[in-house]
Amino acid sequence: MYNTIIRGLTESDTPLSSLAAFVEMRRRIWTAPPDSFSFAFLLKGAANYGSLRAGVQLHCHAMRHGLDTHLFVGTTLVSMYAECRCVGSGRKVFEEMSEPNVVAWNAVVSARFRCADVEGAEEMFDRMPC
Repeated sequence: MYNTIIRGLTESDTPLSSLAAFVEMRRRIWTAPPDSFSFAFLLKGAANYGSLRAGVQLHCHAMRHGLDTHLFVGTTLVSMYAECRCVGSGRKVFEEMSEPNVVAWNAVVSARFRCADVEGAEEMFDRMPC
């Protein structure tokens, strides 16, 4: 239920309100640790707002909870860093993935294009397994 609320706020006109709601829920009522979906939704909110600072803080929290290695979170991190024009950090996250799937590969190629790095996008595309 909490992830549904966070996701809805992430897709609203004020995506950073999802972060405030997350903090408040964790403080008052949410006793279970956040899961990979929690962080993916929150990272999307940071990306939608273009807040690199919030994204980096969430990345650190995901690391503390051991969720940064989850493919879903990692792929969302790549996209968040690209939205915030920090493609180097996104590539580092991608390179640390143990077995990136097609969604992760597409995220890193798309991130390179979004940041006007056509050569980097072509390089990653050429490395993509068939």
